[in-house]
Amino acid sequence: MQFSVKENNFEEFMESVKLKKPINLDETADQFVNDFHKNKGNIVNFSLIRTEDEGLPHFLDVVMLLVGKDRIWAIMEETVEREKNIIFKTLHKIEWQQLLESVLSQLATSKIS
Repeated sequence: MQFSVKENNFEEFMESVKLKKPINLDETADQFVNDFHKNKGNIVNFSLIRTEDEGLPHFLDVVMLLVGKDRIWAIMEETVEREKNIIFKTLHKIEWQQLLESVLSQLATSKIS
């Protein structure tokens, strides 16, 4: 399952999710809302932040996870045609392991906080 939200609409979208306001995207977004509330809104920030360049932090990878009873949702930034979108997608066990391995390898090879 997958859907996307434009980056500049992300905060508004998440506020609607938290308040259980109608979202009017698609059934997948509705499933995310259901999982969000079943999980009591616990989203884990799994993003990588680099702070070594000029002392200013910036995101290398934006990844947040909502681990539900039946599925794991990854919330990731993606640029499509020069426009940043936030992608919400469910992960299978293998995809989750690959994501975890990727983050751990980046942590092992650079100064990331």
